[in-house]
Amino acid sequence: MAKAFKEATKGLARSDLASITEYLHWITTQPGCVGSKLTQACATEFRLDRAMGRRGRELIDDGTLITATELGLRAGFTEARLLRLVHERKIFTMPHWVDGVFGDDYYPAFFADSQYDPARLAAVSKGLLSIDGVRKFRFFTTEHVDLGNQTPLKILATNGEQDGAVGYGQKLEQVLLAAKEFRRRVPKTRLSL
Repeated sequence: MAKAFKEATKGLARSDLASITEYLHWITTQPGCVGSKLTQACATEFRLDRAMGRRGRELIDDGTLITATELGLRAGFTEARLLRLVHERKIFTMPHWVDGVFGDDYYPAFFADSQYDPARLAAVSKGLLSIDGVRKFRFFTTEHVDLGNQTPLKILATNGEQDGAVGYGQKLEQVLLAAKEFRRRVPKTRLSL
């Protein structure tokens, strides 16, 4: 098998070979992925996670991801409150394997954006359970078919509107159902590269 792998990867750049090896290692650790219909889904999730992870520096530079200090200043959180919210899964950090994040805690800036109701964001973040930060971030910022090809952030944005208790409940329920479907679809193991 090693000989076949060496032959198949002959001529690849070291970085490409490292990526393939990294992927093969990761896919073999995913419960139920190897030799099942889930292999392609797991591979897709892996590629999406890696693509998001590689954009880390860009997301920091454009202000999409902010430090704990910046989040505290913008949202009025004390450090103790922020830690409690993370522990309760109402806010999440990006994992340290994301480019540019190593050594610091970075949070999505939308948690401090006035166009979103913090309670709605917290409910959805908590509804995603223990999925890691990259996948939670992808959930919030990616269009979903079951949300009419809109992002959860677009649906949850208030934009100065008063949608009333019924509208609030319907929008939140719609996003929570999409979160449940997303949780069901993604591999259960955390990605750590």
